[in-house]
Amino acid sequence: MRRALLPLLFLACSDAPPEPGQAVTHDTASARQVDALLVEITLEATDGRAIAPEHIVEVTLDVDDERWGRFELAAPLPEAADEAGDWRLLDAPRGALLVARLTADADAADAPPATVGAWLDLLDRRLAPGAHAARLSEVVLEDAAGVRRTLRADGWLPFDAPLGAGSAWIGALTLTVELDR
Repeated sequence: MRRALLPLLFLACSDAPPEPGQAVTHDTASARQVDALLVEITLEATDGRAIAPEHIVEVTLDVDDERWGRFELAAPLPEAADEAGDWRLLDAPRGALLVARLTADADAADAPPATVGAWLDLLDRRLAPGAHAARLSEVVLEDAAGVRRTLRADGWLPFDAPLGAGSAWIGALTLTVELDR
């Protein structure tokens, strides 16, 4: 008898959307919320020359006036610097794509939560569908000599977190850097 009921159980399960009036116990499409934000960062010198994005080492991102996280970029710096001292310049602008996943937050790696509840709170953070605003509160650059400087972006970038999406595009941002002479 048990063997006869097992195939019926599998036939009853379906990925098809429910018919109107049917009960839904778990709808994975609407339950998924954004846990990764995408932003393109381009660097430019005050004289208009493009700076290699490999100089970006760390970005702190805020969403809806709350800290989303601090993210490290592990791109190696080129060996040789050109005529701009310790800064590598490019013929044309080239952006760096930051994929800011909550699970890649450097602050959580540096000082991990002490309790299971705190870990669950960290892992359960998601961005609800709808309109939001983001800003790069800090962008840390490092020149070829290892000297770091921090840029602060003032403006907020409005973006939309789509229903059922796991990531959202914030936009592209160009930051101006005053090079040392």
